[in-house]
Amino acid sequence: MESHLLDDYKLSAHIDWIELRVTFDKNSQFRYVQEAIDSLTDLGKLHIKPCGSNKNSTNTFDIRVQDPVPHALSAALKLLSTGFAKVITEQLTGIEIALDATPKTNSNLALLNLPEVAFALVRNLAHRHSLQPDIITYPGGFYNVTSRLLAVEDLARGFTLRTGRKGSRKRHRSYVKTRDRIMGDTGILVSPCARIEITLLANEVPVSTLKELTTYRFESLVEHFRQLKVAPLPAGATAAERMAHEDLSEGHHPLGTIASTRSRAHKKRGSLAGTVRNVSANERIAAALRTLTRHVANSVKKPTLERVVLPAPAVKISVLSEGDGVIATPLITPCAPCLTTSPNYVPSTNNPGWGAW
Repeated sequence: MESHLLDDYKLSAHIDWIELRVTFDKNSQFRYVQEAIDSLTDLGKLHIKPCGSNKNSTNTFDIRVQDPVPHALSAALKLLSTGFAKVITEQLTGIEIALDATPKTNSNLALLNLPEVAFALVRNLAHRHSLQPDIITYPGGFYNVTSRLLAVEDLARGFTLRTGRKGSRKRHRSYVKTRDRIMGDTGILVSPCARIEITLLANEVPVSTLKELTTYRFESLVEHFRQLKVAPLPAGATAAERMAHEDLSEGHHPLGTIASTRSRAHKKRGSLAGTVRNVSANERIAAALRTLTRHVANSVKKPTLERVVLPAPAVKISVLSEGDGVIATPLITPCAPCLTTSPNYVPSTNNPGWGAW
């Protein structure tokens, strides 16, 4: 990604969601836990999944919270201990950190380039976590990314670019975000942005408790977002070097190295031959993550707002169909072998927040 591509966008980092594993001192069913959370706390209805082999009666539940406020969650757990069942342990088992690139101005060019930015944020990652090909997923299917042009077109339609697969403990995804989802099938419009997310599960989660989350330095996650760009073509380059440079510039292949298998030379260089670190972009990414650190730390000092009834959302989210998306263009139907069930997409109407991720 050329350094100027992000210059027209402001960067901000957020905790998209956390998954909290809560163990009570008695067995129950998830619907009763849900009712207790809804009636005793200000958290509203959350996505809850029972743990263990007996899903009908257990004392351990995974609770996923969107846009979490750590001190509010801690207060909610205390209320549950008093009014429902004593909380014995709480542990973070998943977290997703998002980095948004929002146009500095509402120029048509900046908005039209959002799919390009979403594509570059993943394909130009310095440190990758999967040897498997990147894929574009859409409702009911997926295909391997081999063409930058096709992938960008599909990102403009509202599809998602993903690394890794279901079950991977570290994985990225990017897309053009135009709305926030509220309670499953409804949503509100937001300022359009290109978003990249890193999902960390199990032992990849950098903290264990809500208290640790309030003091965590999110800038230490910069390696998950660090960007590369294609190095300038040297003067007097050979025909082979020019072809290699053009191939990298086209974006048909990821620029980064696999974090778990990089050689010592690659670790020192931080990129493959023909690429260099995007210093200006990486400095801005680190600054966005530092701002997130301050935001989370400062939120501990703020009082919890009283629960209010929100007006009904004005936008209904529906499954994308042909022609729908951020930029309406004709849908290119993938070839027959590509029309297989996506390893990343699980349609759900009852609890869409869990999905396949």
